[in-house]
Amino acid sequence: MIKTRANPQTDAGTYTCLAGHESADVTIEFLSRAEVKSHTVTSVTPVEPQYKEGVAYDVGYNVTNQVVYVSGNWSACSVTCGAGHQTRHVTCTRITYRYLKHLPDSECEKTGLVKPRETQECSQQPDCPQWSLGNWEKCSLNTCVMDGFAERRRPVMCMYTNGSLAPSGACDNKHRPESARRCVNIDCVSQWTTTAWTACQPSCGEKGIRARMLMCTWQRTGLPAWTACKHKERPPASEVCKPRPCPAISMEECRDKSRYCSLAVMLRMCRVEDFRTL
Repeated sequence: MIKTRANPQTDAGTYTCLAGHESADVTIEFLSRAEVKSHTVTSVTPVEPQYKEGVAYDVGYNVTNQVVYVSGNWSACSVTCGAGHQTRHVTCTRITYRYLKHLPDSECEKTGLVKPRETQECSQQPDCPQWSLGNWEKCSLNTCVMDGFAERRRPVMCMYTNGSLAPSGACDNKHRPESARRCVNIDCVSQWTTTAWTACQPSCGEKGIRARMLMCTWQRTGLPAWTACKHKERPPASEVCKPRPCPAISMEECRDKSRYCSLAVMLRMCRVEDFRTL
């Protein structure tokens, strides 16, 4: 069995243990006599390692350790177009055939190593598309939205600096300029519009009903105003009417070839002209 002694000044730190494709970090710390109290602590005299061409020679334990800078992968570019930057982690590391130990940068600097840069410029796409704005339209009667107000619009397009149209989503939608804005137009007045009354139904009898359609439209253009009339008094869509008197017809004159003939007599359907002509 080979016995070795640890050196608190050189061996304390975080190690990466390697086993095939697997790895794990292990942190080693040392306690003073005061911290361990009645425990026995072996006193070790620190031995400063010697350095030559990036390799640290541990005089105390005769173990050769190579000190190098280990660089991680570059991060994604900070912007999708234009000038941005990337970052990566660069760590001074002692490498042996059994482990990797992370060291302060000063350990690599002692060997004359120059630390690789941790940031660099990047550019995904040099020509950044921007929002291109057209002129506002007039406050037209054709775009009324409520009484006294219309909506004016303008084209908003995502374009490259050369004037070509950029693909959807290339511009920042969070900062997309408005393409519509409400404007004052006193000629925007909504109203209920009705169709003509239908004929009184039934066509003869003591009492009937007639109906008509209701529509909310803009007074000046006749275009649909949808819900703009919801706060205005709604005209009736149906009303009672008085049909002409029905001629005196005996129930015996009512004929029906269907099996519901008796029900037609019971419901007095013969007074309905359209039913009599069927």
